Amino acid sequence: MMRFFSGAFSRPCPGRLPRLTLAVSLALGATATLPSQALAQAASATRAGYVIPPGPLARALDTYARLEHITITYDATLIGSLQSPGLKGRPAVAEGLNQLLAGTGLAAIAQPDGGYTLKSAPAGTVAELPVVSVTAGAASGEVTPYAGGQVNTSAALGLLGGTTIMNAPFNVTSFSSQLIADQQARTVGAVVENDPSVRLVSPPGSMYQDFTIRGFYQDAISVNGLYGLSFGDAIPAEIADRIEVIKGPTALIGGMPPSGAVGGLINVQTKRAGDQPLNRVTLDYTSDGQVGTQVDLSRRFGDQNEFGIRFNGVYRDGDTSLDHNASRLALGALGLDYRGSRLRASLDVVSQRSAIDGFPRYVGFSGTGEVPAAPRAEVNPFAGSRYDVNTTTVMGRAEYDLNDNWMAYLAGGKGRNRSTFLGINAIGKVNDAGNFTAAVGNGRYSKDGEVGQAGLRGKFLTGPVSHQISFAVDQVRTKGGSNYVNGPSVTSNIYDPVSVNIVDNIPSDAYTISRTTLQGLSLADTLGFLDDRVLLTVGGRKQWIKTESFNKAGDRTAKYDDDALTPMLGILVKPWSNVSLYANYIEGLTAGSTVTDTLSSSYGQTFAPYKSKQYETGVKWDMGSFTNTLSLFQIEKPSLIKNPTTTAYSADGKQRNRGVEWNGFGAITDGVRLLAGASYTRAVVVRSAGDVYNGKQAFGVPKWLANVGVEWDLPWIAGASLNARAIYTGGLAIDSANTQTIPSWIRYDAGARYATNISGKPVTFRLNVQNLFNHGYWIGQTYLGGYVIKGAPRSVMLSASIDF
Repeated sequence: MMRFFSGAFSRPCPGRLPRLTLAVSLALGATATLPSQALAQAASATRAGYVIPPGPLARALDTYARLEHITITYDATLIGSLQSPGLKGRPAVAEGLNQLLAGTGLAAIAQPDGGYTLKSAPAGTVAELPVVSVTAGAASGEVTPYAGGQVNTSAALGLLGGTTIMNAPFNVTSFSSQLIADQQARTVGAVVENDPSVRLVSPPGSMYQDFTIRGFYQDAISVNGLYGLSFGDAIPAEIADRIEVIKGPTALIGGMPPSGAVGGLINVQTKRAGDQPLNRVTLDYTSDGQVGTQVDLSRRFGDQNEFGIRFNGVYRDGDTSLDHNASRLALGALGLDYRGSRLRASLDVVSQRSAIDGFPRYVGFSGTGEVPAAPRAEVNPFAGSRYDVNTTTVMGRAEYDLNDNWMAYLAGGKGRNRSTFLGINAIGKVNDAGNFTAAVGNGRYSKDGEVGQAGLRGKFLTGPVSHQISFAVDQVRTKGGSNYVNGPSVTSNIYDPVSVNIVDNIPSDAYTISRTTLQGLSLADTLGFLDDRVLLTVGGRKQWIKTESFNKAGDRTAKYDDDALTPMLGILVKPWSNVSLYANYIEGLTAGSTVTDTLSSSYGQTFAPYKSKQYETGVKWDMGSFTNTLSLFQIEKPSLIKNPTTTAYSADGKQRNRGVEWNGFGAITDGVRLLAGASYTRAVVVRSAGDVYNGKQAFGVPKWLANVGVEWDLPWIAGASLNARAIYTGGLAIDSANTQTIPSWIRYDAGARYATNISGKPVTFRLNVQNLFNHGYWIGQTYLGGYVIKGAPRSVMLSASIDF
């Protein structure tokens, strides 16, 4: 019988998942016993590469075929129980196969169609695996997956450029394209919730993508390192090659997003054409009646494959498992790139059209104590609401090597977003019986963004000290528009909602309500000592901020023009090659608030930018095929408070979040992969108006968060795997006075995947079930005090992908 393996995305699984606390304990215990693995890399490799651990040859070939997007054909009787020595590095495909086959007595024979066939090697030609060193860096824009394929070995750190996770003086996670595909993630939020310090806090089934990172609210996402480009509120995961999370304030690294960022940075890197042609079509189904088609095509052209083109198209429409909720997405994303000997350039064009019926929003309560229980998971009190969004974004980047040590770059883009909303804006003052009265409204909104960036990176030596210096200037300009019309009130019940007749009275135009111009200048130097076993990064950013607000008549109601300086200091020490100790101090910037309280003596005053400050220390331990990270952090964020005597506002409020995080990822044994972690955060209000809330828990921030995701390859069925995941969020207060609370919740997910060949074409079937037990629960958030979000019901996703 012949077996075929190809470049289809693959690899997740577990069978059963026990209680979360036990699973975390077992995960920690298992990783402590893993041996460090010395994996070889081909001498011709020039960049950090794949990590395929030693193990069964069939599994190693499967993994390699999917990473390189190739087809490998062989007779199953040739493989038997043969073992592969594994691979670390990224040599040419043929050389990589030779290394995986070393000592097996087999050879890979190239075929005219670009695939390979395995045959018995002639006597005396059995490959021997050379023992060589592993290179430390990665070329610009290139990343490779870590063991297990769910997380990448490196990430883009904005101003500092690309670096390996082990060399970054921050807590960094880069989720891979394989993870995105295997979890059938539809949005960025569905991917980053794999991180135990990140939670999606926007209503499931809506177009919003709001997060908390280390307990602080954030809605800003950069794309290819650029803020201010108005994708839809929910960025579709289909455009992403990888999604990176850098925790903590990141003003120096990523600049200042228009809405600010305190807890961290989320960056989406778009897809590029690989070296092998790709023709992939995916058909998908989502309960209760949504069907979709995805197309992913790529080619490279030129004598050296220097020109690349990749197109992703998606159309998906139909009812979801939430009552009276349906969504439609039409997406087209074109990525062009050029890879020359000195010049690298790329251009992306993304167009998105989305619509959601039964658009969920926030729910608030009138009583005190623990709020009333959540409705059944599928109940939707927002039936009749509708949201439409149309977005077009163009962005580009160019890098030029001035010589072997210096590189200059330019980047920029422009985005346009237009949306409309009609329905129930939010539900407030729900009583114990679930009854409420809410306002209905209609709105039209607009967002426009322009961004430009230029920089220079170089490396040189001063005696025994190495330097990697980075300099950048950037500008972000945004304009926001809104026109909202209130309608009549409606009365209903969150447990048994009535049908609401919502009149379409959407305004014809949105008037400009805000203009923002952000300009920055950044400089950083990473100094390497003792053969770069000690890395010290120092830097600073000068930020200029100009904001204007307008009323419906076009009159300017507020103006602010100021600047701020933010420093950064980071150190990383590698006492052993696979262990990194790090610490950092870094600041973040958020535009200052304008006082809108007409009864205050400070009415109309706009305050200086808020500076958030982080102190962090941690350790990273790469055990060969599994990595542990442990971090301790403190973040302080200022805020406005009102003096009850003078009615004046001041920026003297403060919230302080202190916490500890553990993350683990990789292959804990042959055929079993783990992506897990836990965090404890103590979020406290340090200073509040009249000291009323001092010492209280900051609303919307749970003390405990934990994730456990396991994937298991079925040893008796080639290409088959199972997966399971548990996401836990602790109980929390939802208001500043801590008088209203919600209980903890845990969500169980499960799935399966089977990769095979049909008529010689690689096909991958995937099944994912979210909220397996259809549990109804409330989700806390840090944006609106006193309000919560209803968790999503059980959702079943099926898909079949074929490469041809």
